[in-house]
Amino acid sequence: PGVYLLDVLSDEAMFSQVKINLPTDPEGKVRCLEYRYPGAPKQPISYPLDLVAQRNIQYFEPRPTITLGSFMKNPMSYMMLFTLFVIIAFPKMMDSMDPEQMKE
Repeated sequence: PGVYLLDVLSDEAMFSQVKINLPTDPEGKVRCLEYRYPGAPKQPISYPLDLVAQRNIQYFEPRPTITLGSFMKNPMSYMMLFTLFVIIAFPKMMDSMDPEQMKE
């Protein structure tokens, strides 16, 4: 007999709290009130209890993926691309010059 508060502890899901009122006589009816979240209005639920998770708990944010857009937002990538352009394009420009211009 008495009033008890049922609080399900889970790492993966959030459950609502249930206040259970047990009668003093053995043939009395068990009354249960559900609190979906703190401050929410009470809702009577049937006994035996069938608790359903309100929502899944996600403790960590997923790590952002590396995309071409995030690569191009980095200033270091511009320096890298310019250096690569200089390494590839300048020798080709030198090969296309006349031998007379090369002497100058």
